[in-house]
Amino acid sequence: MKALKIIGIIFLILIGIYVVAAVVAPATLKVEQSTVVEVSPAQVYPHVACFKNWEPWNPWDAMDPTNTNDFSEQACGVGSWYSWKGDQTGEGRQDILEALENEYIKCSLVFGMDPTPQTSEWFFEEVEGGTKVTWNFIGTEASFLQRPMNLMGEYFLTKAYTSGLASLKEVAESSPAEMEAAIDVQEIEIEEGKYLLITGDVEPMNIGLYFTENFPKIMAYAESKGANMAGSPAGMYFSWTDTLTNMAAAIPIDKEVEGNEEIEYRVVKAGAALNVDHYGDYDAVGPAHYAIEDYANANGISLEGFAIETYITDPEEEPDTSKWLTKITYPIVSE
Repeated sequence: MKALKIIGIIFLILIGIYVVAAVVAPATLKVEQSTVVEVSPAQVYPHVACFKNWEPWNPWDAMDPTNTNDFSEQACGVGSWYSWKGDQTGEGRQDILEALENEYIKCSLVFGMDPTPQTSEWFFEEVEGGTKVTWNFIGTEASFLQRPMNLMGEYFLTKAYTSGLASLKEVAESSPAEMEAAIDVQEIEIEEGKYLLITGDVEPMNIGLYFTENFPKIMAYAESKGANMAGSPAGMYFSWTDTLTNMAAAIPIDKEVEGNEEIEYRVVKAGAALNVDHYGDYDAVGPAHYAIEDYANANGISLEGFAIETYITDPEEEPDTSKWLTKITYPIVSE
């Protein structure tokens, strides 16, 4: 009986603590974090207004590597949305409800099976030295017994928002030239290209390492066959998800060469293509790919099933990432 009495007392104490927490906890979960990004509002705004542009800085993806995202056909602005699903982040969807270019974005968020939308807002304020970016979350009013959960939610959201804004700042500041103006998609003609390549399935974070390991192998093989490099090293991308990319490290060569079990010889046919000249860090090429896809869809253009990134600038010779030129090319299906 004494043990039961002690358990009962402990239980009452815990209930008391929970009731006190419910009294002091906010009825509505509100979180707001800010940072100053050293670029103009026009340069940082597109990183938020287009959900696919969230991929390099999204704190939820960084938190949960199992996250998978789906996107609306509309890429940016009011009416666009993305949904997510992950082991840690659960399921949900975010829609853009209002947008004032370079100034303000309002989103609705739905989590799991709860149909009640929550609100998130973005403010972009031009200040001395750049743009003050403010990101907030405003939840719906919780019942009295649910209010202690707001304390936990405030802690985790503050941590995620702080991390996300730091990553957004880094991404936006590393690619100012591309995001300041609309991405210029050009219809061009490409010459036939002969390539030696090594293909594999690569996690996005390991793409740089994949190139580092395989470019020397390909160049050594080309030399052993009497072939010379006929241009800058490249990456060919055949399919991709949030977690895995089927791709190749590719070296253009000046003559036909027989491949082996590891190294493939491939010819890219001459013909029409869509191209974007991207200046900036390699991690910021995503918007250029999306711009090409949107251009093709808008103009009824059928693309071949791969993209080529040609890395014109040698990072060892040019330390300024804003001057790195990557030519992003999608061959068009010939009629």
